[in-house]
Amino acid sequence: MKKLLIAVLFAMMLALSAWSVSAGIGAANHDPVVTLNRDVANCDESLDDYEYVVSVSNNMDNGYGIYNVKIYKGSAGIYQVSCGDAPAGWTCFDGDSDGTCDLKYNLYCEYETTPAGPNVIRYGDAPVDFSFDISLVDEAAVAADCGTDFRITTLDDEGIASPGEGVEVETMERLNVDCADPYIEKKLIGEAIPLTSCALESQNSIDGTCDWWITQATEIDFSAQDTTKADQCNLGVDYCEWRYYWDGELVEDNPYCEGTQEADGWCRLTNGGSLDWALQFGEDSEHDIEVRCVDKAGNWASLTEKDKVDNTPPTTEKWFNGPQKLVPTENGTVEYIDGVSTVEMSAQDGGDICAIGVDKTWYNIE
Repeated sequence: MKKLLIAVLFAMMLALSAWSVSAGIGAANHDPVVTLNRDVANCDESLDDYEYVVSVSNNMDNGYGIYNVKIYKGSAGIYQVSCGDAPAGWTCFDGDSDGTCDLKYNLYCEYETTPAGPNVIRYGDAPVDFSFDISLVDEAAVAADCGTDFRITTLDDEGIASPGEGVEVETMERLNVDCADPYIEKKLIGEAIPLTSCALESQNSIDGTCDWWITQATEIDFSAQDTTKADQCNLGVDYCEWRYYWDGELVEDNPYCEGTQEADGWCRLTNGGSLDWALQFGEDSEHDIEVRCVDKAGNWASLTEKDKVDNTPPTTEKWFNGPQKLVPTENGTVEYIDGVSTVEMSAQDGGDICAIGVDKTWYNIE
């Protein structure tokens, strides 16, 4: 029993040593700059089919440098980390002596170089890259936490007597995960009649959109945001782009573009985490609009609709059937008919493509 207790205490001491430094007293004599090469992902991407790289440099100009780097497993949903090869001039922890880098205490990858040696990371040196892979990922847990945090620690070689000593600095690097598609909403301000049966409140990328008859005065408003719920997973809209077809032909040079004109007629807008824009079509024609938006994690949504612009008034014709006499005068034509003659009229909506049709005809008899 006594031997078992000693073994347990020894294991606890080893575990604690992974989270502390043997002789780190006082302020750190290095300023680590740590970056993770992948900081955003979505749920359509595999988190473990990727090589992660931590780049480390030193931003303190005092002659000392970083000689030890540890990369800990992620905080949420990451159950296994495979350590990459040590950079040139560095060694790694190889627990089973098979020539590959292993997790130390099943907690972290440890890389080290000779203190005060030529490969210590000093001020002005190029960043040194340390790689790792992750596996056995609970992607649902990662998504629920909107990502996972990787803890990276660095040791400097100021005044140390042996490896393992020094002042340790901790840096947290986060892999953000956003799984929700952007949300696109569209509103019509002014005259609008649906081409098909649909509800006015269903003008968005989730419920779908309607096709419309509109006029040149009708304003078409679009807005996009990174989902309809405000939570920490939302990273914002990266960009939206839209284009349209005029009477079936793609408009390559979009005259209504208030953003950047891209190839294939796309107008790109990138002016914020949420985007809003509006347009009015100044010609009677059939317009097919395509909109697509992408958030900063690569999720996307789209919206399409057809707008027929009819700004041409109907024309009305009138004639008599029966005895009649038309007398031109300075003030117009005076028309005479008898009691058996009939007055007949016909109204027709103008426009070759987008004529919606005559709604009502009024006449007055005095």
